[in-house]
Amino acid sequence: MTMLTESELVPIGLATAQAEATRESSAKLCGETQNFIKLVFNRQGARRQSR
Repeated sequence: MTMLTESELVPIGLATAQAEATRESSAKLCGETQNFIKLVFNRQGARRQSR
């Protein structure tokens, strides 16, 4: 295995951190979107049942 110098490791570390942050935020956004959709559907369902 070849040893990387610090100047080579920094961009790799930054890219990895960026990818993980993007994945986490997109997963969080997806979860929030699903919760919002559930909320909207639950409200619509409640309206239909009350009639």
